Amino acid sequence: MAPSAQLNEGVGLTPRLFKALVQSPTATMQAHVAAYVPTIGQHVQSVAPSKQVMAQYWCPIVLEQGDGRRQVLHVDPLAVRQFRRVLAKELKHVQEKRQRMLRRIQDIRGGVPPTSAKTLATRVGRELANAEVRIGQPLVQSLPPAARVLHVLVEASPQMVQLDLVCRRLAEELPGVLEQADCQYVTFTPLTTLKKVAAASDGVPAALEEPINWADAEAWESAEAWLGELAAAKGALLARRGSASASGSLRVAPSLRRLATADALGPGGGALLLVACNPPADVEGAVELLRRSDMVLQVAGVFGASPEDPEPVMERLVDAAAPGSALHLFFGPEYWRRFAALQRRRLATLREDEGVAEAAALAGGEGAGAEDEGGEIVEPKVLEMRLIERIMRECYVEEQRCEQELVCASKVLDRTLVAPEDIQAAMRGV
Repeated sequence: MAPSAQLNEGVGLTPRLFKALVQSPTATMQAHVAAYVPTIGQHVQSVAPSKQVMAQYWCPIVLEQGDGRRQVLHVDPLAVRQFRRVLAKELKHVQEKRQRMLRRIQDIRGGVPPTSAKTLATRVGRELANAEVRIGQPLVQSLPPAARVLHVLVEASPQMVQLDLVCRRLAEELPGVLEQADCQYVTFTPLTTLKKVAAASDGVPAALEEPINWADAEAWESAEAWLGELAAAKGALLARRGSASASGSLRVAPSLRRLATADALGPGGGALLLVACNPPADVEGAVELLRRSDMVLQVAGVFGASPEDPEPVMERLVDAAAPGSALHLFFGPEYWRRFAALQRRRLATLREDEGVAEAAALAGGEGAGAEDEGGEIVEPKVLEMRLIERIMRECYVEEQRCEQELVCASKVLDRTLVAPEDIQAAMRGV
């Protein structure tokens, strides 16, 4: 029996498993309240044409409707096992494909002469210099001069591992950026993957929808207090990682709709700053809203624990927004310090190898540097290897997705995907 209401997502379910279960007319049946066992006897038809497998042997899942209400369904274990069998075949195929490409890469590398230490040292030196520059990279970029009010949307989710740094940087950088753009007002909106009740219990503050005059010291103190409260919620949010409550999707369309409407009905001059690490799940709706709006969008993609690459989705948002919109990635100073330290050690080792190679060349009567005239090895097979490496990365992502799908399906069969108290709360309509 298919669910009766329009459902957006499943609690703890991957999008693919959710779609497979909801779209099948025989994979689910509606859960009933009160006297469970007597009531479930009304639903003897479970695995047609057999009448022996009754609904009490099915697995419970919790789905969320478009208005935020939750609904409990029972899933046919056979449908989940069939889904898991298909995934196992896909996973085996992807792994075999990756192994074939890995063997091909090893064959290519075996036929290509090794790159000299001098060439590698030059490249690592450039990467080190770039990393040292990026240590001081700002979070907030310049705003268009026509901006009158800046709407800041900050993701507050279990995957936002740098939430405290983001809040601190916003408090430090926003006054200078707003003054440079002659922007007078600012608002703050938290974006969370949790339900409102769970987010409030974790300390995520409510949105500051009323524009704040940042030049007013007292008003800006309230903004700093809001950012401090949001940063303090990081510990509670990270503690939810791995739980079913942390598996929700990031949605930006409701906030964009509210802000775009206010900008259209008001004097205009609005600009958006989205700070997030997860790709928004409602990208189609967000793109349509941005196309109809005149607001410029600045997106700061923050390095976090998102299982998906957010950059392609964020690029779609920026392309749909008004001219002057831009996307930049923010990894944080700690990331670049560690990367620079690693490259610094690698560079020291390469310079030692370079000195040894030059000494050996002189001892053999060869001119120093004769082995590396152009500094580059031109070999057609190298291009093939780079292409294979890119495909391998895609295979790796696909392999990880299949493994996540298998783990999720196993939890459904084991009845451990959703906690019993969450199922009871959904049955009571809490």
